[in-house]
Amino acid sequence: EIVVRKDGERFNWKALPDGARMQQILDRMVKAYAECESYRDSGVIKTVIVENADSPQITLEHSLNTVFKRPGRLRFEIKDEDDDKVLISVNGQDVQTWWDVEPGIQKPESLDLAMAQAIGFSGADVGRIPALLMPQEFDGGVDLDLIDPKQIEDGKLQNVECFRLEYNFRDEQIILWLDKQSYLVRRIDERIKSDGTRIERTTTYDPTIGEKITDKMLGKIPADSELAPADDATSAATGPKDPKPIWIKTDKKIEEVWPAIRKYYVDKYPKFAALANEHAEADSDPAK
Repeated sequence: EIVVRKDGERFNWKALPDGARMQQILDRMVKAYAECESYRDSGVIKTVIVENADSPQITLEHSLNTVFKRPGRLRFEIKDEDDDKVLISVNGQDVQTWWDVEPGIQKPESLDLAMAQAIGFSGADVGRIPALLMPQEFDGGVDLDLIDPKQIEDGKLQNVECFRLEYNFRDEQIILWLDKQSYLVRRIDERIKSDGTRIERTTTYDPTIGEKITDKMLGKIPADSELAPADDATSAATGPKDPKPIWIKTDKKIEEVWPAIRKYYVDKYPKFAALANEHAEADSDPAK
């Protein structure tokens, strides 16, 4: 409790307990997203994978952009280093997606399912910020569930002072960086260790709230011809690229995200189609 006199001096000051202070920070974060009239960000996801001490380090990078206007307009884009991308557009109950390997614009039943496609594409839980902005459109599977959280030493990202909260999510150690002024997420650090494999993922955000969002910024997904790769001849000459591994951490059941993951790899890398046919029985059961 802090009471401030008109001259700026404090009296009746009592420090909040650690748990209460942390909960206050989290409440302010949720409030910032839930009440903003508009939101916009750009971000980068960098994932480093090391299978064992003798294996080479694998680095994957994705860029993302979010544009949101209340009550129900959202445009989300994520792309990889090869410029393959997933686009998601929401206008009220109308949800549309476009993916390089999908023929034309798709209309999934919900934003939740659309985000499952983006998760399958990137291997990262990219629905966290949209879930904070539009919690009513999600079932809780991609939000920032906090398990055994604790506040750790504050940090600084360039010139931005941040609170840092550390918590566990299943077998992950996660550090959340929150801007002290806006209470928006600036960075999420994830460290995962499972069966000898170590994964370190850092997602950085450059967020803005309250700026004017135009219809053009939220525009519908363009036609396929406007999104097609610029040089199909080069792709045909060089052949398909080697597939990249993806690592998924989400509350969703594998049955929900497997169709999107499978289609991406089978359509993009023909040798996966042969493998899918060869192992049709196992392929029909994602749990295997």
